[in-house]
Amino acid sequence: MTVTLTLRKQGGGYALDASAPIASLDPTATLEFGRAMRTGTIASGGRKLPIAAHGPHRTSVTVGDGSRPVLRLGQDDSFVPGSGKQVRWSASPHPRPRNASLESDRGRLDFTVPKHGKEVTVEVTGDWEQLDTVALAGCFALLSMRRGHTYRAMTVLAVTSPHPK
Repeated sequence: MTVTLTLRKQGGGYALDASAPIASLDPTATLEFGRAMRTGTIASGGRKLPIAAHGPHRTSVTVGDGSRPVLRLGQDDSFVPGSGKQVRWSASPHPRPRNASLESDRGRLDFTVPKHGKEVTVEVTGDWEQLDTVALAGCFALLSMRRGHTYRAMTVLAVTSPHPK
């Protein structure tokens, strides 16, 4: 069975809406972005976890304490709560990624962002522990990569544009 989650703006942060009830999803879980969408906070189950994007292109994300994260999404070393095994995280290679996926032996999450906007849809297949934290981390990663691309494009435009004298 596949269920669709949608990340939508709610108050000062973002929340997930589910197309059908899911036992492993905290309906009160939220994601708040920090400055420049490089850092943020995931609130779920009465706890708050820091989340941060790493690298010049923000291709890696960690949730929790930096020395002992509870979740990591990256090209080579991804893991999620409860799996005990590595998972595969991949984002579209386009400079402004619109799609990403997370695969494990238990299922798959497919993340999609429309061309314009900050709403993210997540197609959930299989069984995931702490689905809210995993889904919010994937949404954060994809939106953070997109914001990083926007900043790089603005910098190139500012540097290469002719300036009036």
